[in-house]
Amino acid sequence: MVDRGTMKKLYLSIIIPFALIACSHTKPAIIEDQVKGPSVITNVSAGKNEVVDKADIDGDGKPDAFIYYKKDPKTGQRILLRKEVDLNGDGKIDLIKYYDAKGNSTKDEMDLDFDGKIDRIVKYKNNKVYMVLLSSGFDGRFDIKQFFDKGKLVLIKRSTKKNGVFDEFQYFVKGRLVRIGWDRDGDGQPEVFKDNPTVQEF
Repeated sequence: MVDRGTMKKLYLSIIIPFALIACSHTKPAIIEDQVKGPSVITNVSAGKNEVVDKADIDGDGKPDAFIYYKKDPKTGQRILLRKEVDLNGDGKIDLIKYYDAKGNSTKDEMDLDFDGKIDRIVKYKNNKVYMVLLSSGFDGRFDIKQFFDKGKLVLIKRSTKKNGVFDEFQYFVKGRLVRIGWDRDGDGQPEVFKDNPTVQEF
């Protein structure tokens, strides 16, 4: 499994030039000069009224980043749908970013250990994170849910038995853990609580 530092470097190395490609309205040849690396094949039909821009970011001659669009039937303009990236060059997509009709992020999906299963899902409202789902076992089963309010962490739910039932609840105020609750009867709601004595504000 790739460590977090390596993943961050991979992510940044892919997303930064990839974003430049997506935002540019110039010709592919000019994009190549600006980005200093990716070669771009643009406007390739992807089916279902979709077109795709393909980029070879690692320079191995194979496309590893894909930006999908659909055409507005009234204006003919391209509307961004999603971006897909093969982070480790194995031919499989490891990161998918979804967008609404206005170009706002709606969801990210990421395969953290490159085994073909999604391990992290990030959901957005108004371009801000409101939920993150994690598979701590990297097996495709999401046993951790993180909830955010205006981009700040407020609650973490855990399925400690990894059976799909969330039985531990961690509550946060201003980024600090203030309370933990446990579900003892399996109804999905905490009945037992313990406050953090070092934090007085609730």
